[in-house]
Amino acid sequence: MSKDNTQRTLQVPEIQGPFNQLLKNLSGSKGERWFAELNRFLRKEETWTRTFKTYGTVEIGTHGSIAELMSAVSQVKFQTYFKDEQKYIRELLWQVNISSVKKVIELCQVSVKDLGFPFGANLKEINKRVVELGYDICSAEVFPQVLIQNVFPKELWFDHNLAMKPLKENNREHRECIFYAGRAEHSYFTVWTKINSGHHFCYNEQFFIVKPDK
Repeated sequence: MSKDNTQRTLQVPEIQGPFNQLLKNLSGSKGERWFAELNRFLRKEETWTRTFKTYGTVEIGTHGSIAELMSAVSQVKFQTYFKDEQKYIRELLWQVNISSVKKVIELCQVSVKDLGFPFGANLKEINKRVVELGYDICSAEVFPQVLIQNVFPKELWFDHNLAMKPLKENNREHRECIFYAGRAEHSYFTVWTKINSGHHFCYNEQFFIVKPDK
């Protein structure tokens, strides 16, 4: 007599607990990530396993006030793409919310192509995909801390955007911007801002700096 390999039918009491937990996760603060992973699971794809190259670490919360942070930034030499951009960037940095506690942030590098956009994508699509893949955007404080702490070799900061919540301009038609670092020349960074209309297009070889979702 052959064995019956038919799997038994789960009963409602067995399902209810995990089902309720799933609903709780989907409606929580990380619901977008859970929803993306659930869809991958339903397609029988690998889940919760994506990794990006760790590019370095930076410490935030090192200054007691934005004034102290800006004082440190004022000691950093960097050049800008446009003539008046350096003054403008320093003014924009006054909007940065600084962390009240010191903590080390792991930073990862990922190209637009590696995010799954072989032909490029706009900033709105990129930020959404970063979260879907289990990572997160950085706080705006990361950018000045990178400058102050000289975290990365300058020659590697080419075509690198900081994935971040945009800052609103005060004097330029109230646009929203993110920070961008270009090719280094001599002993300076070349940094500027990028308009974050949500529809700003980024080519597939451009890189974004993100952080693990911990």
